[in-house]
Amino acid sequence: MKKNFLKLFFLSLLIPFLVQADSGYDEEEAPQTQKIESKPKSKPKTTTLFAEYDNRILFGIVQFGYERIKPNDVYVGVQGWFLPIIENNNPGISEFEVRTGYNFFFNQRDHLTPIAGVGVFKDFHKKHFHSSCLWEKHSYTKSAVVYGTVGFLYEHEFNNLFALGLNVKGMLGGSTSNEWYKKWRSTVGGIDVSVPITFRFAKGRRWYACIEPFNIYLHGSNISRDYFGFRNTFGYRF
Repeated sequence: MKKNFLKLFFLSLLIPFLVQADSGYDEEEAPQTQKIESKPKSKPKTTTLFAEYDNRILFGIVQFGYERIKPNDVYVGVQGWFLPIIENNNPGISEFEVRTGYNFFFNQRDHLTPIAGVGVFKDFHKKHFHSSCLWEKHSYTKSAVVYGTVGFLYEHEFNNLFALGLNVKGMLGGSTSNEWYKKWRSTVGGIDVSVPITFRFAKGRRWYACIEPFNIYLHGSNISRDYFGFRNTFGYRF
């Protein structure tokens, strides 16, 4: 009897610890609340077949220029050139132009840039005349033409080495001189069409050479001129 009483006594002492062990709180098994942080949605990356850059500079023996060519963004261009002409009394022609527009990029290989700008065109062809004194010979050149222009620049990339383009610009302006024999006499209108043929090379295809046959036609009431030639340049994209 006494032994049974002792067993019951010790058993009653152990029951609270057993119950506490069964009902104990396990931190590892407890459900944990997760904080969901909202991340800003990233813009989808534009994938391109070939390396595309934001800017390019072009240069030659007698020409220079800069263009912002970032796809699907604002376009800005500045270009000046002088082209010698193998002809008596005509050293050459030159042009300086500033333009802006927007670079549309589609099909991962086509660039289309509508543009508007202003420029000045000069023909250095010399004309001669005699004054009242027949032995006095004088020469002069036609005045420069200041113009506004609208048009487009287009380029198709066949691969990472070769691209072919088409540039078309309409021109409308007037003479810079008030002397009647130097003026084109009236409002001067014209068109400039060129076909840039571009070959890219070096690492990243950053460097390129461009052969650009062009035809510029200018018309005034006193004179009309048609110019054909090649603007050949080297360039670097970055």
